[in-house]
Amino acid sequence: DFTIIRAGKAVEVSIVRGQSPERERLTLLHETIHFLWSIGRFDDCHDEEMFVSRFTPLLLSFLRSNPNAVTYLQEVRS
Repeated sequence: DFTIIRAGKAVEVSIVRGQSPERERLTLLHETIHFLWSIGRFDDCHDEEMFVSRFTPLLLSFLRSNPNAVTYLQEVRS
């Protein structure tokens, strides 16, 4: 399980164990993107550049605030 920190608020992300390590990492990243989407309010983004411009600071904030998750995602295991 991981806790994602964003602007001082914590959100718990649970990963079902028993999947391959690669699948667990994909699941963590998938759920993280859902979390960032939910706080980014992207419903009105119909333009790629608008989406990327608004998503980039959220992603950077996640990477800076969650070094343990970043380390976990970078591990190479099959």
